[in-house]
Amino acid sequence: MGKKKRKQKLQVPVSKEGIQTDVQPQRIEAMPEELKQKRLLLERREERKRLIKQLEEKRGSKIISYFTADRQNFGAGMSSDDTIPLFFEHLRSIKKVEKIDLFLYTRGGDTLAPNRIVHLLREFCENLAVLIPFRAHSAGTTLALGADEIVMGPMGELGPVDPSVANVFNPLIDDKDPKKGYIPISVEDVSAYMTLIREKGLNDPNVFSAALKALTDRVHPLALGNVHRQYLLIRTLSKRLLELHMKDEGEKERIEKIVEILSEKLYFHGYQISRHEAKEIIGLNVSFPLKQLNN
Repeated sequence: MGKKKRKQKLQVPVSKEGIQTDVQPQRIEAMPEELKQKRLLLERREERKRLIKQLEEKRGSKIISYFTADRQNFGAGMSSDDTIPLFFEHLRSIKKVEKIDLFLYTRGGDTLAPNRIVHLLREFCENLAVLIPFRAHSAGTTLALGADEIVMGPMGELGPVDPSVANVFNPLIDDKDPKKGYIPISVEDVSAYMTLIREKGLNDPNVFSAALKALTDRVHPLALGNVHRQYLLIRTLSKRLLELHMKDEGEKERIEKIVEILSEKLYFHGYQISRHEAKEIIGLNVSFPLKQLNN
């Protein structure tokens, strides 16, 4: 029998000029703008992950970062409706640990959100700390009250917890255009108005009645009732969150002092509480990070 012929492989001639043997990563300066932005975002994300890992190692904790937007007209404050499922997914992935640090930046949000977030976090740890490098205002401060430790950097800020409320009984921003919404009513503004009448010696029942009528002519009585309920609610929530870690009988007076200052005695919702005020005047469990952590 004759020898079997070998099948010849078909070879396609390729020009040497068409082969790149020294392919280099494209320099970011030469990339189109869209690709450049994606590359920068990816690099920054990797840098954040590296820094978080270092911080976890130094503090012996697991870190969850929670930032909310604060640009006017684009704000997305704290909310339990969309936040709790996200928190749960993160917590379920790390399982129960000794210590969780919540890295927090927020200008505030839903009054009830802090209570739900704190209780969920505590389901997955023995010790809870809140890290505040900059702002944790309003509902962010309420959230911090539920932590065993509040770690504040040099620029860290807390704020009063008195809420502003807006519902269908509040005055409209624009009577001609209801879509613009309702004017928020500050709990402390209403309280201050009534206090002003009393403190200025206007004890005449007729004067007091006239002042009250002037208020109810502009603000629906049910809106005022809602304001008072919110006042009672924020005091109750603040107290209960503090009691999660301030359990000694001797701490009751301190708790009352903290709640009173944060809900009534700062007189302006935009007041910025420094870390020294938070620790030395208000009496919160504030600690200052080591210098290397600040960097």
